Amino acid sequence: MNASTVADVLLIGAAVAWVLARQVHVARVKPRLLVLAPLVLAFFGIRSLPASTWQVPADLALLVVSAALSPGLGVWRGQTIKVWRDADGTLWRQGSVLTLVLWGVLIVARGLLYGSVSQLAIAMPRTWERCWSRWR
Repeated sequence: MNASTVADVLLIGAAVAWVLARQVHVARVKPRLLVLAPLVLAFFGIRSLPASTWQVPADLALLVVSAALSPGLGVWRGQTIKVWRDADGTLWRQGSVLTLVLWGVLIVARGLLYGSVSQLAIAMPRTWERCWSRWR
């Protein structure tokens, strides 16, 4: 691993820890952030994909399955967050232990997904190429 990769891993780890810690603390609901954050993250995530992603069937499959899995687990996670309105009318939220568990489920599911697709692509390159060539 080079220094850039180590820095990326550390930054991602710090961001995940920060997000998880904020999930269980009481905080105001920020409706604009609920919409903008996923859109900004999706934009930069798609933008950072290498060009080869759109040409390798295993990468495309991983992207599609991950895109389907994440919102489903997000909705489930959202149901574990308590939301209430105080006397002023301000909306507040607080996640639970189950919220953190479901974050863990998402992380493990993605790890398993990435690992299985990688292994499948390594084990069956000719099959992937034959299937992909039919769709080109």
